[in-house]
Amino acid sequence: MRTLHFLWLFFLIMPGLSCQILNNSFENNNGPDLSDWEWTCGAESFENAPQGGGKWCIQVPSGNTQGCYPGFVYQKVPWISKDKMYTLSAWVYADSPPVVGINFGKINNGNITLLEGDTTTSASWTRLQVTSDFSLLTGDTAIVILNGGLIGGPAQGFGYFDLIQLEEISKTKNTTDHPIFQLYPNPCVFQSTIIMEEKYMSNVDITVTNIYGQSVLSLHNISGSEVSLNREQLPAGLYCIHLKVNDTLIGTKKWIISE
Repeated sequence: MRTLHFLWLFFLIMPGLSCQILNNSFENNNGPDLSDWEWTCGAESFENAPQGGGKWCIQVPSGNTQGCYPGFVYQKVPWISKDKMYTLSAWVYADSPPVVGINFGKINNGNITLLEGDTTTSASWTRLQVTSDFSLLTGDTAIVILNGGLIGGPAQGFGYFDLIQLEEISKTKNTTDHPIFQLYPNPCVFQSTIIMEEKYMSNVDITVTNIYGQSVLSLHNISGSEVSLNREQLPAGLYCIHLKVNDTLIGTKKWIISE
């Protein structure tokens, strides 16, 4: 019971824990992993991380006016609501030394628009944070951007990023949330049940990530309105469930496992 009380306290203290970003620490099972991210001018795994970030981060090359630019790595977050505010944060440092940073952004027909952001030129791990909305118009998809900066060339700079988090902080009045799926019991000890809306009853994939964004459990090609989610060997703690339909992420939900 003490464990359950502790987990509920942790859940209340950190209501916006990053269920918004997939693979936010760029590793899986202690190995490098850049899945769920896209880029304009390339990206590499790099063996360095801030405290609590595991072993690996992502290295983003600066855009170069004599070569490829802009130097962006980004992840689409299509479930974002335009009537809500969010806080984007990350640990970042610069090398050689461009101004690097994190940004809200949007993409439409392959065209990326850079929105509000925070920057640094520090050569040591620095936490950046920015709060804004996504200012979405028809046809826009929200993205979070890891911005490697811009240099004139021919030299090359880099930005390094880890522990990316996106948290909803508020919503407009009279807005009601219609859940895509329900989860009970939550917290659980052994097993929870996911109940999905009728229109999401086939070609469903479910991924469970830990607080570092690492995948710890996955179910594929699910059909039907109910799915049992077994704890298996997962330790007690806070997790995030990501539900995809036809390879499109449509919803996330926190999952608490207690002893």
